[in-house]
Order: sequence, then structure tokens, then C-alpha cells
Amino acid sequence: MIDHEQAKELAAAASAEFNAVVTNVTTVAAEAARLTAHEALRIYEIKTWSAQRAGIDVHGVEQTLQRLAERSGDEPLLLFLFQDAARIYFVFISGADESFISCMSVPRRFA
Repeated sequence: MIDHEQAKELAAAASAEFNAVVTNVTTVAAEAARLTAHEALRIYEIKTWSAQRAGIDVHGVEQTLQRLAERSGDEPLLLFLFQDAARIYFVFISGADESFISCMSVPRRFA
């Protein structure tokens, strides 16, 4: 199974924003969260709606929601959380083939 370091490498290769901070991020949770693509889509649609109404600067959300919607609803996902001094990064990896799906971030004070 993919670990935090592998997830970090995949995200850095695919996300310019994450690549710019990858050397400064730390792991937030000891293990990746496990959920289905459908669960992730529903959760992050709601979180995005709330964040946008509050005026919170969420990076990468449109791409993340689009990519989650394109996945099979029951596809297992791994969600890795990283942080630096300013932001929390949500890195979505396919649990089926361990491929990078997307990365989004929010300011730390709103995570």
C-alpha cells in the first residue's frame, strides 16, 4: 500500500502548488483516510460550499471535485493530509491503482 512519502512524491510531480512547498510539508495524520470516491465527492462538495460562502481561499477545489466526479463511485481512495506554515494540503490517491487524483489546499486557520 502507498505511504505518505510516496503520496508526497506523486502530488509533487502532478501539482505545481504542492511541488513548490513539498520540502516544507509535514504529515498531519499518521495514516491515510480511506473513503470511496462518492463519499469524498459529497464531503468535499459540502466543505467547498461552506468555504466559498465564508470567503475562504481554497486552491485546487474545482479540479479536485471534477476528478472525483469522474471516478467510479465505489472506487476506494486514500486521502493524505500534509501541512506547512500556511496551508493544509489534501492529497487524493486512488486506492485501486495508487495513482494521483488531485490535490487541494486551504489556509491552516480554516482546516
